[in-house]
Amino acid sequence: MTNTLKFQGKIKHISPMQSGISSRTNQTWRSTDFVMEEADGQYTQSVVCRTRNEAVMALLQAQRNDGDGTYNGLWQASIDLKAHSFQKADGTTAWSTDLNCWKLERIGD
Repeated sequence: MTNTLKFQGKIKHISPMQSGISSRTNQTWRSTDFVMEEADGQYTQSVVCRTRNEAVMALLQAQRNDGDGTYNGLWQASIDLKAHSFQKADGTTAWSTDLNCWKLERIGD
């Protein structure tokens, strides 16, 4: 079962593209992270999303900074949430949640 979260806001930051080779599949991968800030609300909320979707990465790379630190208009990101565990240096288990953007749509100016 997949739970999709939709988040609307302005894109505040786009990180440089990352790439590598999977140790598990030996396949090449590419990803980028971006920050979205909520458009409305009394308290500003932001999320950091990661995408490996080629269409979303192309859309992000085509954006121009509006000069106020944001990127061209209002956007809606469709995000899947995925938790995974990892071992910390002290041997304890910790958990992290990834926000994977699989669809990005411009919804306004």
